[in-house]
Amino acid sequence: MSNPKSTVITASGDITRKVEMFQAALGDPLNNDEPYQQPAGRREINWDGVPTNLTDTPHFPGDFFNSFELADPPARKRGAAFFTDEGGTFEVSGDDFAHVDPSYSQEFHAFSKRKTFTVSDGNTLEVRFQAVGAPTPALVKGFGVVFSDVDKEGSARIELFGNDGLELGTLTAPRRADKQGLSFVGVVFDTPIITSARITSGEAALGPGVKDVSSGGTKDLVVMDDFIYGETRAME
Repeated sequence: MSNPKSTVITASGDITRKVEMFQAALGDPLNNDEPYQQPAGRREINWDGVPTNLTDTPHFPGDFFNSFELADPPARKRGAAFFTDEGGTFEVSGDDFAHVDPSYSQEFHAFSKRKTFTVSDGNTLEVRFQAVGAPTPALVKGFGVVFSDVDKEGSARIELFGNDGLELGTLTAPRRADKQGLSFVGVVFDTPIITSARITSGEAALGPGVKDVSSGGTKDLVVMDDFIYGETRAME
C-alpha cells in the first residue's frame, strides 16, 4: 500500500496474534448482532452461522450478509454484499470442500472453525460495502481476509477501491508457512475510505478432479475464511 495513512498487517502460519492486532486496530465492539449502523467498532463474517441448507451447495446468495428484510435476524445485516463479474455463485463449505474433490480435505483448513468460503465457479469476487440492512453504498476504514493454502506469492490478493472507483492499492497475502496453511492480510486507514474490494482467491476455481499445485495440479487453489472490516458508514 502506498497511502501513508494506512497500516497493513500480514501473517502466515499461526495468524491468531496478527488477526487480533487487526481487530484491535479496527476497534471494539464487534457489531455482528446490531441491525443498524453503530458509532464505532467492526463487523466480521466467519461463515459458521450459515444454515445447513446453504452449506456445501453452490447456491449461497451474495446478499446473505446484508438482508434488507425487516423480519430477518440482525446477524444477517452486516453491510457486505458479494458479486462476480460473470454473475457467478458462491459456496460455503463445512468439510473444506472435500465434497467437491476428496483431495481438498488435505489442502484447506478453517481458521474460525469450521466453515470456509469460495466462488463456486471462479476465483474472483467483489465485496461492496453497504449501510447495515440497506442498499445504500457505504465506507469502511479497514478490510482483511483470512486465506487458506496460499502456495504461490501473489495468488491471493485484495484490490481496494474508494469513492468513484479510486484505486487505493493492492494487498498480497503471504505464502503458507506451516501444515495448517493459513494466511492473513488486511489494511486499516485513519478514516473510512474503502467502498469495495476485489478479491482474487487462487488461480482457478475448485472442481472435481481439479488438483492444487501441491497435489500435482498446475494451479494454486485457495479458499477463504474470515472477512473482518470496520463498521460501515453510509454515504450521503
